[in-house]
Amino acid sequence: MRIVDEEGAPAQLGVRPFTHYAPWLMREILVSNLKVAKIILSPRMPLRRRVVTVPTRASTELGRVMLANSITLTPGTVAVRVEGESITIHALALTNDESDITGETDRRICGLEKSG
Repeated sequence: MRIVDEEGAPAQLGVRPFTHYAPWLMREILVSNLKVAKIILSPRMPLRRRVVTVPTRASTELGRVMLANSITLTPGTVAVRVEGESITIHALALTNDESDITGETDRRICGLEKSG
């Protein structure tokens, strides 16, 4: 029937997402949880809410979707829109440079795409 193309089957990436990417992402989620808890429990609640659009280097639609999902899974950030080669993100407390908000995650997903 040809209803599932190569983009619809993440199995093409093999086991690498489960052995390399998932443990790293779980650690990032834990660290983000602690940062968000610190912000919320702080008497001053230092929020720096912003909506930013950042480019992604992911070369496939699957890579961009994985990046957007990873951003949304990480506490304090939500991927609002994926359009072309950019992702619009709402961040609860954006403290670092806008261009670096997806840096390491984007790099790791690009690595998965190349290994798949």
